[in-house]
Amino acid sequence: GPQAPVAELGPGEAQNRFNRTFQQFVRVFCAPPHEPLVMFVDDLQWADVASLKLLELIASDAELHNFMLIGAYRDNEVDATHPLCATLRQLAGNGVRITDIEVKPLGREHVMALVEDTLRCGRERASGMASLLEEKTSGNPFFINQLLRSFYHDGLIHFTFDDMAPVPSDDDEAAGRGQRDAGGGQWDWDLEELRRAAVTENVVDLMVKQIQRLGVEAQQILQLAAAVGDRFSLDTLGVVAETAPEQAEHLLLEPLHAGLILQLNSRYSVFAPTPDESSTLSTLRGGDLGCRTYKFLHDRVQQAAYSLIPEDQRPAMHLHIGRRLLAHAGDDEAKIDE
Repeated sequence: GPQAPVAELGPGEAQNRFNRTFQQFVRVFCAPPHEPLVMFVDDLQWADVASLKLLELIASDAELHNFMLIGAYRDNEVDATHPLCATLRQLAGNGVRITDIEVKPLGREHVMALVEDTLRCGRERASGMASLLEEKTSGNPFFINQLLRSFYHDGLIHFTFDDMAPVPSDDDEAAGRGQRDAGGGQWDWDLEELRRAAVTENVVDLMVKQIQRLGVEAQQILQLAAAVGDRFSLDTLGVVAETAPEQAEHLLLEPLHAGLILQLNSRYSVFAPTPDESSTLSTLRGGDLGCRTYKFLHDRVQQAAYSLIPEDQRPAMHLHIGRRLLAHAGDDEAKIDE
């Protein structure tokens, strides 16, 4: 039912109240008869001090049982003076058991397995492609997937159905051509052609190339979104782009179907326009269109989109975004805080 209004407190007291409320909320799901609870928090290298303090409080809670906290961060962005390191030292001092797991790049065997599964080919035939991918990506799984996607979009890897596919000769197999697929066709590629292709060894440069395949308007809306943050709603994007949420949605269809952004809400259906059809906007199953939220596939995609904004124009863009959001918030304190 309706709750009583929350009492106004100072910043410190309000933070303590939030921490305690969240701590009690987590306890609810860890108490019998509930199953064990696992909480995963990504990108801790960007966490602020208040968030780290909350995680420390939860992880040190002696009354919290059947609970595991998993945190991920990039160790190349965290040094000994980083607040995260101070939090980990404090947790260790409180007797909290901490297990460090270094997530390393994919090894040759894993890259080989990925190629075999993706291109439906045998181990021997996957060897050349796996070597090339490992060489270009240093085993970065996100980079590998995006490079394969880039090869496909550039026509360097293509699927040929059975009635058109030649039976691969021994020379074809050695070169990586004529790979059979169990679904009635084969993935074809020429390994030497792939080696000759101008392939960047930087994942951001590769994502820039993919973004530049989009239409001009789609690139512009993606740049605005990147300046807003890693997540954004249609309402927010419409405000900063000075357009209706419906138009913002229309402009996002192309990067959405290119796999550059993801839709977080599940209440909606998105229909992709084909080259021979006019764009079809998504239909609502319920709720407000402006509340639909998206996120970038990866922070490197956001970084790539942001890099396309000329450096001398970035301060003006951020100023424009801030002013537009402030004007849109009006006297709504909740929107201003957000």
